[in-house]
Amino acid sequence: MSNASNKSLWLLCLAGLIILALASALALWVAPEGLGFDAFSADAPERNRAFVLNITLPRILLAIAVGAGLGLCGAGLQALLSNPLADPYVLGVSGGAAVGAVLVAYASSFLFADMTIAPHTLRIVAALTGAFLATMFLVRVVAQRSRQDTNRVVLAGIAINILAAAIITVAHALGDPANTKALLLWLMGSLSDLPPGTELSFLALGVVLLGGIILMRQGRALNLLALGSEAAEGAGLSLRKLMWVVLGVTAVIAGL
Repeated sequence: MSNASNKSLWLLCLAGLIILALASALALWVAPEGLGFDAFSADAPERNRAFVLNITLPRILLAIAVGAGLGLCGAGLQALLSNPLADPYVLGVSGGAAVGAVLVAYASSFLFADMTIAPHTLRIVAALTGAFLATMFLVRVVAQRSRQDTNRVVLAGIAINILAAAIITVAHALGDPANTKALLLWLMGSLSDLPPGTELSFLALGVVLLGGIILMRQGRALNLLALGSEAAEGAGLSLRKLMWVVLGVTAVIAGL
């Protein structure tokens, strides 16, 4: 990569960080009176400061982690499949995660009523399970086809999404109406039902950071793959191993 390209890349990263900081500040600026920046003033009530630190800021951090994670997954999948349409949603990984989370959310009231596990913990475990099942299906499809025939992989992902949408629709129709709206908002990206505290936010940031490091370490392999699967394998690249790494990281981040 030339010096000019490196400079442009760093400028884009800097611009992205500035926009991210401004968007985070805007979230606090538009907050109700007493629950934004003024919560940190000397005369602000302690409960207001606790609300911002335990609810508002963790949700901002989690939103950042979600956006960064999906961006990483999209970049990895597009490099793996040489298809600009590839991302966790199009390939059905997000759909598999959504199915797992929705089914457990509706069933937890009577199947897990006596368990002490928190509902959001069950939802995360179920989402990870659904994402991994979708990923295993995709790995099977990719392993049976040449890399140049990536349209079949995208079509397989679309089929997973259609099936996932049908299952979610049936679950909404048969489930408790009191939970339907909350789950629908959650599927649309709402963070309003998250428990207070920073544990989940830091967990998500840690997973995304670890996933980013893993994908960056596969950069040379993904660059080799751009030459073609046969040329890459001739240079010593294990395509199956690379596939498992990229799709595994995608499943974990999308499921979380």
